[in-house]
Amino acid sequence: MKLIRLFTRRPVTTIMLFCMFLTFGGYSYFKLAKDNFPPIDITVSLVARDQRDLSSMEAVSVFRQLLADIPGVRLTIQSSSSGGPGGDQKPLNVDVRGNNMDDLFSVSEEIVKIMKNTDGTADVDMNWRLGKSELKIIPDYRRCADYGITTAQLAMTLRTSFSGNVGSRYRVDDEEYDIRVRLAEEDRNDSSNISGMPIQTPKGMVRLDSLAKVEFIEGASKIFRADRSRSVSVGANIGPNFALGNVQALVEKQISEIKTPAGVRIKWGGDTEMMKESFLNMAISLLLAIALTYMLLSILLESAILSLALMSTIPFALIGVILSLVVTGTTLNIISLMGIIMLVGIVVNNGIILIEYIQELRATGSLWRDILVQACRVKLRPILMTNTAIMFSMLPMALGLGQGAELRAPMAIVAIGGIFSSTFMTLYILPVLYSLIESAREFFGRKKNITTQ
Repeated sequence: MKLIRLFTRRPVTTIMLFCMFLTFGGYSYFKLAKDNFPPIDITVSLVARDQRDLSSMEAVSVFRQLLADIPGVRLTIQSSSSGGPGGDQKPLNVDVRGNNMDDLFSVSEEIVKIMKNTDGTADVDMNWRLGKSELKIIPDYRRCADYGITTAQLAMTLRTSFSGNVGSRYRVDDEEYDIRVRLAEEDRNDSSNISGMPIQTPKGMVRLDSLAKVEFIEGASKIFRADRSRSVSVGANIGPNFALGNVQALVEKQISEIKTPAGVRIKWGGDTEMMKESFLNMAISLLLAIALTYMLLSILLESAILSLALMSTIPFALIGVILSLVVTGTTLNIISLMGIIMLVGIVVNNGIILIEYIQELRATGSLWRDILVQACRVKLRPILMTNTAIMFSMLPMALGLGQGAELRAPMAIVAIGGIFSSTFMTLYILPVLYSLIESAREFFGRKKNITTQ
């Protein structure tokens, strides 16, 4: 409760906070942890986006700075919009797997140092925790055999000494109470007397340290396993204005230089693994969208070459996509990739309108050289009106207005940039490509006629 009071007394702007409540065992906005104590989860709900000046990621940075000076506490702060509920795994997560805990811990410590020294990481921590001190007794089988006592008998003696044995029962009215016989509390809690504890053997009383090795160790509070091996996870959150892919590349390059002991494996997890799978699926979807669009245009225009010229509007759109991401400081993520896939079906419409009108004029008997500029002049207005309407309709989403718009903003930013660049470049470059195609057709047609004659 002292930690909670420290948290609530911090000077946080009231307009940022709507309510605060505690949860135990689930996902939370904050996670406070201290050695040998269970973590405390604090969930902070922000007011609606139009009632505050900070985004959720900016609020995370503010809270991280306000609470960084609490002594003896490992603090993890994460926005639900970046990771969302679903566990304790952080966006940047590395699993170190093997069977030797000493090797796992040493490699994990090196990875923690690498992550802490890498720009863009925050709240670096591992899931391996030291538990309470444990008394470890390792029997010496040869000495036990010399004194005529088995390890099972030694274990039973120790169990009786510390846990006790029910020797009798005490009855009061209709209630019975166990009478447990064991060492006195001061003897059980005094670690200096444990090694000299007398053990009854067939050859007389013997000190415990004559039959076994007695040592105190720091045992792990919890052991994690994955793929039938012990596992230690090292995770970190991503700081504001940093992309997960860029930070992951920097960390992976340094981790590859670590000399791992035999039997130790390093595997990426968290959002890094999901990001690779999602990017692969999105790349396949993008290729399928391009292929299907090309086949449809070839069927409608009855020309594979003209369809290829129309597909050139997609690279024009990518120029605007890249510029919009750079100008706004937006990262290339799954949402923005969805916007790029959506652009495949939008930007070709400009070319379809232009090429279809040129083909209609040529059907009346006009030469393509005479009608090319005229077609661009006539179709300039409808192309500009259509694309301007689309861009303005996406502007509120790109500005992050409305509930949950921050998550969808990259899609709108990518769409606006791609449509803007493809609109103007289509009006200039597509007619040039059309003229080159028709000129090549006329050239090879004349050459074929000369060869035939």
